Amino acid sequence: MVALDEGLITPSYGVSCYGGYGACGGVYVRCEHKNPGHAANLRLALANSCNSYFSDIFRKAIDNRKYSNTIQGYLKWKEYMNAFGLGRTLEVDLPSEDKANIPDTSKYNKFFGGAKRWNSCSVLTLGIGQDKMTATPIQMANLMCIIANRGYYYPPHFVDSIENEMDADTSLLAKYRKKHIVTRISDSAYQAVHDGMNDVTVYGTAAYIKIPGIEYCAKTGTAQNPHGKNHSIFVAFAPKDNPKIAVAVVVENGGYGSVAAGPIAGFIMEKYLNDTISTEGLARVETVSKTNLIPDAIRRWYLRKDSIRIAKIAIEEAAAKAEIQEENNKANTEALLESNSKPIGGNDTGNKIKIKSSLLMNDDKRKRRDSGKP
Repeated sequence: MVALDEGLITPSYGVSCYGGYGACGGVYVRCEHKNPGHAANLRLALANSCNSYFSDIFRKAIDNRKYSNTIQGYLKWKEYMNAFGLGRTLEVDLPSEDKANIPDTSKYNKFFGGAKRWNSCSVLTLGIGQDKMTATPIQMANLMCIIANRGYYYPPHFVDSIENEMDADTSLLAKYRKKHIVTRISDSAYQAVHDGMNDVTVYGTAAYIKIPGIEYCAKTGTAQNPHGKNHSIFVAFAPKDNPKIAVAVVVENGGYGSVAAGPIAGFIMEKYLNDTISTEGLARVETVSKTNLIPDAIRRWYLRKDSIRIAKIAIEEAAAKAEIQEENNKANTEALLESNSKPIGGNDTGNKIKIKSSLLMNDDKRKRRDSGKP
């Protein structure tokens, strides 16, 4: 989108990819496709999710001769990302929204040891959504809105209107009714993007994910995970023409975007647009709902945590039982004690204690004691 808006490419622009992007020398970005012509233009590159294509046009944006150097080119690219709603909050009407991250140049200056020590190759994987870049699901769904609307969006919100709306209510909702125009890309260029994303669902990486009676547009994604299986990402909008819904699904440890996240996104769109899910779809829902994607390491961690918790509960229950038993023993001892008797040393022995009658004073001895006479 940035390269199109900046006039750096047209929808007919293509690259040669034979399994990866190697123009940066030491940095090599792999691609899942090797067949010639799979990135001959924008539409094909989108349909085949070609990493080489997106790496190439990312470098074109950063190294844009319109700007004086890499830093200025990167700042312009970052300005676009922020305008798309990435790296900042969208101000949704919910608390604790995360802005995620589009790195500032200062981060890279510090990381590489100065502004002159890094270039477009140093941050190449930003072009495929990696490196230090992060995004939230709602930001990705909003990005789909921008593409579906051909260049604009309204901030995501839950409250559409307030019954018997007053001036204060109108003021509160005003920012959610404001149209944010992001790009000035031509309709023909956007049409190429729409067609490419539709091809993803026809013969591309999401070809087997169908919505009965609905043509839609999508993009699959796979986020690398250094701690285990990659995360599955799927973004889409539907229908292709006159879109009504935008969706973003992220499944941790799900693998390829079309494997775990894609089917879930398909179910959401089908239910929303058709108000039902087909019989065939319900069978897939059942399969997806029973899929266990929790990594073995995390499963073992929970098992250990549960074992410790169970042991702790057992100890607490044993202590509680011992305390109850002690209270019962004390009550039983007090019931057995004769009148004017008490536990020896103030401790509850659980035994019956009797005071010998020979130790008790008779009335005559008590009177002599009280009178002070010998």
